[in-house]
Amino acid sequence: MKEFILKRDGEKDLRFKGEELAWVTGQTVDGPGQNRWNELTLYKAENGKYIVYDVYRTQWQGENDCYRVTVCDNPEAVFEALEQEGPEGSFITDLAKDLIDMAAKQDEKLKGIAIEDL
Repeated sequence: MKEFILKRDGEKDLRFKGEELAWVTGQTVDGPGQNRWNELTLYKAENGKYIVYDVYRTQWQGENDCYRVTVCDNPEAVFEALEQEGPEGSFITDLAKDLIDMAAKQDEKLKGIAIEDL
């Protein structure tokens, strides 16, 4: 297991041992040269917990990157951590779905958490 230290805004940084399951970036979603975007990483700690790392990147003068870490007990909590709030309620972005799909190739427990069965 590898040791990671994740930067967090307003809190102590988080150190843990585990593995990186997936990483995605929105920098090129709408074409090259974006000046603001999110990077999402999903880790699995050696204790079985999942860590969602959401980094908001900016190249605008006067703005700072923002770092958010969410520790999740189970796959359903990972989905909830990736949800965002909008005027119509909560939703999940295509970038977050991509992260889940990539991570599910490494961890079977994540398969299907972004699918609703009818």
